[in-house]
Amino acid sequence: MKKIFSFIFFVFIAYQFTSCTFLDKKGINKLWMYGDEMSSPDFDSCKLTPVSFLFLHPDGTYTKDFGSFEYGKWVTDNKKIVFRDQKNRTKVYSIKYSLPDNLKLIAADGFVAGFDAKPFSFSSAVEDPFSLQNNSWRIPATHKETDKELTARLMNHCHFWELYFTWALNDDIDYLDVRSAPTLLKVYGNGLVLKYFADLPKKWKAYFFDEDDCRKANDMMQNIFEEHKIKIEQTKNRYKMFVSMFQQLQKLLQ
Repeated sequence: MKKIFSFIFFVFIAYQFTSCTFLDKKGINKLWMYGDEMSSPDFDSCKLTPVSFLFLHPDGTYTKDFGSFEYGKWVTDNKKIVFRDQKNRTKVYSIKYSLPDNLKLIAADGFVAGFDAKPFSFSSAVEDPFSLQNNSWRIPATHKETDKELTARLMNHCHFWELYFTWALNDDIDYLDVRSAPTLLKVYGNGLVLKYFADLPKKWKAYFFDEDDCRKANDMMQNIFEEHKIKIEQTKNRYKMFVSMFQQLQKLLQ
């Protein structure tokens, strides 16, 4: 009986992803970021932050980070969004309401979270700071990583920051949260500093296979700060300054 139920459930989910349309029926295929101060940050067994995002693409693909990064396909089913992630796991959020600039979702645990639509002008995954290829650094390692792999993780992380600030620059984002993202760097108004290992966020450490790999990556970045001087571009626009700094870091990591 249990096998029959499992088979029926699988067929039902498969039917949803073949029969439901990816077209934007509800106006929700947008870039959404958590921004509802009136709702609880507790949502779907995690703590949301100002950098928690959900990017729903009109082709039926998505990327999301509500405590962990995932990607896959999505469809709407009545007043629900059905997600199937990269591991073929299915998750459903109910839509409490959807407005042009606001989306309120209800998770299976009953918690409600509000999201704000953000403007964007990038037209490809290459330019998108929220795409899979620019967030491979968020995917936890499944094995001890070589120096080359650790370097690639750090470069991808710096490239994310470059595109994050480029997005803010090109789309006139007035305020950009730089404190909530899991990172080994502290972003100040006038520059960057490397965090002490003891101060690294748990989420950042969790991306590495073990503490030794995490420490090794930290040492790699520390060597760059000690042996090279990062030039600070003389500009009134801080977004431009940070774009330049993260471009320099990527070149120094090569």
